[in-house]
Amino acid sequence: MAPFSMNSAILSDSDNVTAFGVADAPRVEVRAHGEKYATRTLNILQLNINGTQRKIEELTEILNVNKVHIACLQETKLNPNLKLKIKGFTTLRKDRKDRAGGGLAFLVESADIKFREIIMPPTTDYDENSTEVQAITVLLPQQEVTIINTYHPDNSDINLDLLNTLLDIKSDTKILLGDLNAKSPSWGSRTLDLKGSQIEDLLCDNDLSILNDKRSTYLSKTNGTTSALDITAINHQTASQATWKILKSAISDHFPIITSINQRVDGTIQSKRSWNFRKANWRKFTSELELLCSLSSPYTLDERLQSFASHINAAAKSSIPRVKRRNDWVPFWKDTNIENLINERDKLSTELQKNNTETNRIRFTNLCHEVEEVISSCKRKKWTEFCETLDPQKISQHWKVIKTLNNQSTHQKADIPTNIISSSGRDEATNKETASLLAKHYENKSKLTFNTNDRKLLRTYRKTIQDSK
Repeated sequence: MAPFSMNSAILSDSDNVTAFGVADAPRVEVRAHGEKYATRTLNILQLNINGTQRKIEELTEILNVNKVHIACLQETKLNPNLKLKIKGFTTLRKDRKDRAGGGLAFLVESADIKFREIIMPPTTDYDENSTEVQAITVLLPQQEVTIINTYHPDNSDINLDLLNTLLDIKSDTKILLGDLNAKSPSWGSRTLDLKGSQIEDLLCDNDLSILNDKRSTYLSKTNGTTSALDITAINHQTASQATWKILKSAISDHFPIITSINQRVDGTIQSKRSWNFRKANWRKFTSELELLCSLSSPYTLDERLQSFASHINAAAKSSIPRVKRRNDWVPFWKDTNIENLINERDKLSTELQKNNTETNRIRFTNLCHEVEEVISSCKRKKWTEFCETLDPQKISQHWKVIKTLNNQSTHQKADIPTNIISSSGRDEATNKETASLLAKHYENKSKLTFNTNDRKLLRTYRKTIQDSK
């Protein structure tokens, strides 16, 4: 039987129960997850995407092809009216509030990763001097990893106090990454500027090692110059377990970077399987369940519950086929023409770094725009084809599509965020622990209190019942 799923509960440190979404609930987010992880390596993507709206499709492909668990995006350039939603990922956004540009986002894989969002203290308005930060703590089987996602505009002072505050958070592993527009030979820049020197001191004071291999992470589409602006730093003791690589993708003027951390996992990793209810033999399931339930009737409530759950599983295994979950991902928008254009653009990006000529720059810029236009055109074509399949007589079908487009679901999904439950300073991270803690809480809260008159009435009722037998 699947673990009991708690999809909408919060307990504060004082064990007060609050419904999910209530304003005064603790601002702590953790993904629901089973009791074992399905991965031995944690793959983290970082990318200054320089605007997400026309790059969602390519970003989705990068996430799936590289089996990314957590994506850290900078310069998302979103406002509240623009959506950022990728299937299979939970989105945490931090948009600029009063002007265009900037913005951060985490994309966390919903199926395998549980995490806690770190709420930063309120900062000043986002102006030219602001350092944008966002942080989460990933709860791995044997350690916690705090990831700090940062973006800092050029030609302004870095808020070192804010970064130090986040780096002071207790965690087994800390990762500071992002685009700080700071230059230092330590991560591949040709020069050392003031911000680069400040970041070097910050990393040294917090025992962090640079993972960069000193290659350029930025290519200007305007003049073809390169620079190392994106930084990845991790604890000294964890650095040997991490690998760092730049992807050959020109999705942005910054290159995507993958940091992989090897983790030890106890136990055997099992492939995920689902019930194929469409091919279920429900008559067989019903008859077998009735037969099993008639064989024995345990005395205690706990034994009856365990017996009933066992009977359901036994009947299901013989009546409902199981299938492995498909892990392959096929982009609906991608055809041979688009794939060739993307490959040509990415190759030209590599060539431009070696041979910075005006011809290559113009051709590269044109290819970048052409890729975006062709993808948009293909999406419009696919949307038209889909709309032609809708039945004009089935109004419910139309409403379902509208709700999906508005980010609303017609039924509750299994991957809805489940908030962590804390008790005595310890996080109850699994569904089973969460259910047990809530059951104990409600048991204590549901005990009735009786006054003298209540007890007299209770004795009278009991006596009446006994006399009537």
